[in-house]
Amino acid sequence: MPARPTPAPIAPHVLSTLESFAKPAVESGLLSREDLRAALRKLRTAPPDLAVAAPEARLLTAKQAAETLACSRRTIARMTADGTLPAVYLRPGCRKSLRYRAVDVARLTVGG
Repeated sequence: MPARPTPAPIAPHVLSTLESFAKPAVESGLLSREDLRAALRKLRTAPPDLAVAAPEARLLTAKQAAETLACSRRTIARMTADGTLPAVYLRPGCRKSLRYRAVDVARLTVGG
């Protein structure tokens, strides 16, 4: 399994943008100023690997799954239809939102 990339720390301008978007929530009372400061402090001090999705949560497109399994996208579609490879819809009813969990694809690579 390839090493996970180390993400860059959150840039100060991104934190200030988040703070400016949260100000209306503070002004309306939905969020306390202390909670906002605590959340921003956590973001500033969070270890960088928290931003990287765990490998088991990674989703692949049909093309990526086909490349991993060294087969065609049509084979991936057949495997989905017969239940061999479970699929996840990001937006139900939208065919282009079909994804496959990396762990399900990996299970098939080892003969599962």
